[in-house]
Amino acid sequence: MRGVPLKVIQELLGHSSIVTTMRYAHLAPHVAREAVRVLDRPRPPAVAPNSAPKSSPPPGDPRQSGEGLAKIAQEGCNQLRS
Repeated sequence: MRGVPLKVIQELLGHSSIVTTMRYAHLAPHVAREAVRVLDRPRPPAVAPNSAPKSSPPPGDPRQSGEGLAKIAQEGCNQLRS
């Protein structure tokens, strides 16, 4: 089926039931073997979202301290209000 989802094939053929489509869908032996290979592979390690290395702001940057962050947030709020 060359990677096309079975549901798409069902709709293209006009079958009212997926069971009908499955009756005519035959996997080639090499497709089944490849599926087993994929499932047998170890899982890759989970990567946390936004796990890119973070660079720190340069010295003297207001983002270095909590007070600087509060000031930046306050300025942003003031801009939104105006």
